Amino acid sequence: MHPQAAAKSRAVWCAPDRAKAWGEIMHSGAVPTGPADCANPIDDIAVFARQHRINGTPTIVLADVTTIAEAPREMNTAGFGEAISLFTAPADWYLSFLLGLDHTFHPASMDMLKAAAATPPDWSAGIA
Repeated sequence: MHPQAAAKSRAVWCAPDRAKAWGEIMHSGAVPTGPADCANPIDDIAVFARQHRINGTPTIVLADVTTIAEAPREMNTAGFGEAISLFTAPADWYLSFLLGLDHTFHPASMDMLKAAAATPPDWSAGIA
């Protein structure tokens, strides 16, 4: 991640209107002004990322579909949105790339996701 990532993240987190601050930094690169010393999870997120060898975004996390299929129904129901995002998140990422908002998109990522999601009936048994 770039050297200013944590400072920029804190600035957005501590902004009075986080959604507006996020939109501005994504569209124009304008970092919110004002104190960035509020209570925030940025350091905890960085520790988690290091522990899990996540060194950039977006990061692809692949699920073990056998475990999902064998999990109790209540757990699968709770994770249904996550499973659906397998189809919507790549489209959102690609759209933001086409609109010039995110230059990190690479077609190889989409190809991997398409291959993993190609046959839902084969891997989705047990998902409510």
